[in-house]
Amino acid sequence: MRRLLLGVVVASLAGCASQEIDDAMRARLAVTGPDAPVSCKGACKTEWERAQLWLARHSMWKIQSATDVVLQTYAPINHEVSYGFAVTREPSVDGYRIGMTLQCGNLLGCDLQPADVRRAFYHYVVSGQDVLGNLGYVGSIR
Repeated sequence: MRRLLLGVVVASLAGCASQEIDDAMRARLAVTGPDAPVSCKGACKTEWERAQLWLARHSMWKIQSATDVVLQTYAPINHEVSYGFAVTREPSVDGYRIGMTLQCGNLLGCDLQPADVRRAFYHYVVSGQDVLGNLGYVGSIR
């Protein structure tokens, strides 16, 4: 009975901590744009370098492939509460379009919503401002 009660208390506290982080992150994401790929003019060198740097800072998994058109991390191991990422740079009429897909390794989900992760990524690619950096998410997004 004590173990059950302790488990309920720990789960409740974890939920509170997670809610605080979510609220703080949402306040920072309020300044970001939509959850949509970034369009840039010209070669988009700066934006592409920012995309690679963001992955290096925030992915738990190493970058497996880095070319002029794709950045891909290793995929998360089954049940791992972390994201694997793939970023593409697709030619468009007057420049490029940079898009991101991500996959959580856990069926129950990861602690940040996919749309929030993409918004933080796209904001950094465009502005160079890392909205996740001071929220404890540097090193890996779970």
